[in-house]
Amino acid sequence: MQRVRCATRGIPPADGASKESQAALEASVEQAFGQVRPLGQKLLAKHEQWQQDNGS
Repeated sequence: MQRVRCATRGIPPADGASKESQAALEASVEQAFGQVRPLGQKLLAKHEQWQQDNGS
């Protein structure tokens, strides 16, 4: 999650920022979301299992 926050903070690029650095930033955002989504699904599955076990 920290990686997502850092990547999406919205820091404006410097005047001399290259398109390569923008592409690298976008790639890191995609990678960060790619890591967060499976973790969220795993947590949801554990929560559903806990609800079934505890009758909630």
